[in-house]
Amino acid sequence: MTRLPIILVAALVPLLVEVRVARAEEPASGSRVRVTAPSFSGKRLVGVLVGLDETTLTLQRQEGTGSLQVPRAAITKIEASRHRSRKARGAGIGLLVGLGTAAVVGLAAGENCGAVPEDEYLRRFFCFDRGDMALLSGILIVPAATLLGVVASPGEKWEVSTTDRLRLAVAPARGGGVRAALAIRF
Repeated sequence: MTRLPIILVAALVPLLVEVRVARAEEPASGSRVRVTAPSFSGKRLVGVLVGLDETTLTLQRQEGTGSLQVPRAAITKIEASRHRSRKARGAGIGLLVGLGTAAVVGLAAGENCGAVPEDEYLRRFFCFDRGDMALLSGILIVPAATLLGVVASPGEKWEVSTTDRLRLAVAPARGGGVRAALAIRF
């Protein structure tokens, strides 16, 4: 009778625990990476991955500069870039849209002096020709459209990568029980 609970628990454990074996992804050589190594450098290191072996990660920081070798033991996190920032392109598109909008506003609203009083002094300050109106609207619209283009464009997308050979994670499973994930890198 004492073996029955042990057999019952042994039979139910596979139902409660989901074990998954997956290959941990490591960034490929030549990809842009961001390395966090607080004991090696106080800030994150960004560059192109030149080489990765058992003891060091070799990183090319900028064109024309030498490579930097970071000890793997000092690395806490490696992130691989999935796409570069598109903020400069967004700023350029916003600038062009702002210039076009300012030109349309200048053509549409310039030399419309019907609502301005007949006084020559007031007419000089409130009645603008099309070129002046395009310039004034451009001063307001172009920076706003450029800023909007920068804000609306996506920045660089980073994805966390791992250099661990073995990783185990335990989490609650949907519908009750416990889920364990085991990742082994070969």
